[in-house]
Amino acid sequence: MLHEKFDVVLYVNRYNTQSIKKEYSIKKFENDFSIHELELEYVYGNLSQERKEEIFKMWEDHTPLKKEAQIKRVEQIVYIIKKDDHVVGVSTAYLRKPPRREEKYYFFRTFIQPDIRGVIGAGFPDILRATNQRMQEFNDIEPLAGGMVVITENPKLKRPGSRKLFRDGGWKYQGQTEKKQDIWFYSYA
Repeated sequence: MLHEKFDVVLYVNRYNTQSIKKEYSIKKFENDFSIHELELEYVYGNLSQERKEEIFKMWEDHTPLKKEAQIKRVEQIVYIIKKDDHVVGVSTAYLRKPPRREEKYYFFRTFIQPDIRGVIGAGFPDILRATNQRMQEFNDIEPLAGGMVVITENPKLKRPGSRKLFRDGGWKYQGQTEKKQDIWFYSYA
């Protein structure tokens, strides 16, 4: 296990004129890591039936997802987010061809239980980065996608500080959906 220290810039106001640097420590594992008291476990293509049932229960308790969508989505999970060894969130990636593109891309989604969302806070960029990195490694072995796409359903991800985190991470802004959600692309080329 390796402890890696890094700085995260948290923006104090919506005009992006002030920032505070805060140091976090992430425990790095071969496939897993933790943020605050939450542990992220890499499970892509290797999720036990017991964990699937736990995730179904989480979705039933906290989302309007229909059972058919749950069955499909559980196969797309890249990381499970755990607290005290109970699943409280997931990150997923699924292949789809974006409009006006010739090749398919992985589309990133994440769900975190409402009562845990404030705990993870600045950890979202790390969940996105880890999920993107794992899918890029998978893509290097079996090329399926040109990169990854994020559609920001959460309005907080449209704030100047969040947009800066995307740009600094190598993501390219591609406009908005009909619902005014930002679209970000990351290329594996």
